Amino acid sequence: MQVFTMETSDIGEHVVDLLASIRSDDPVESLRRFAGIQRLASLSEARSEAEQRQRDSPLLASIGRRTLAADGRTIYRSPTSDTAQIYGEPAAAWERMIQHYQIRVSILGGTVLPRAWQQISTEHRFHIGDFQALATGSATVPSTHEGAFARGLHYGYSGDFGTAVHLLVPVSKPSCGCTWRMPANARARWGRMGMKTSLGLSALMENERVVDIFGEDLAFELRALMCGPIGPNLRNEVAHGLVGDSTFSSGVSVYLWWLTLKIVFMPYWNALHNSEAAEAREPDAPHKPSE
Repeated sequence: MQVFTMETSDIGEHVVDLLASIRSDDPVESLRRFAGIQRLASLSEARSEAEQRQRDSPLLASIGRRTLAADGRTIYRSPTSDTAQIYGEPAAAWERMIQHYQIRVSILGGTVLPRAWQQISTEHRFHIGDFQALATGSATVPSTHEGAFARGLHYGYSGDFGTAVHLLVPVSKPSCGCTWRMPANARARWGRMGMKTSLGLSALMENERVVDIFGEDLAFELRALMCGPIGPNLRNEVAHGLVGDSTFSSGVSVYLWWLTLKIVFMPYWNALHNSEAAEAREPDAPHKPSE
């Protein structure tokens, strides 16, 4: 897997290399490469970047943030207390981390992933039955929502990312009575700590032990993408009917669909190749040279 860096202003060469890296005559192998085209966002790297920005621009970093909704309402204002925290991070640092994360979503979801999707969907056709088998065989999908995940992934693969978002966001919401299935080892630790093993996304993301379930990087992705008034906040947008027509072609929608595919596909792939790695979030098999 090649890692896409966002420091360069010219991403054309990177995109060409990434597109070449996912091409394969084997459709399943090509899907694996597409799902693994980028690793999960790194919490530690986001934290380090935020700290560096604080050192480089201390005055700019001290300016408070205010986020407005589409109708002009203020939905977030930077806390006045220096001790305020968001998900265990200093509030000011979390704000900078989300700003950097949104750049990632914008570049990947707006440029890299659409071109990669266009390539793979042109070269390989997957049907709803394929995504049903994928959801059924993945360690991360609740058995009660395999069909919803399959349909959401299929809609996205067919290019209807807006409909995919409307299907995939609710199946991760507490109002649906489900969340991503806990990995077995995390579920055991969670149970030993006396915690419920079936929490909705909102309650789960607020719990400081959520890293035991998803790992720090995936927990960061879900918190940054789905929860909270700063960032895309897709869970709230979908739940309250605030998603407009632009969502059907937005980079955020493409990114959410790809991230869901990655979370569902990687445990499925790993289970086929290494049972001990069945719940991993990245591919167990080494990345093969492009064919």
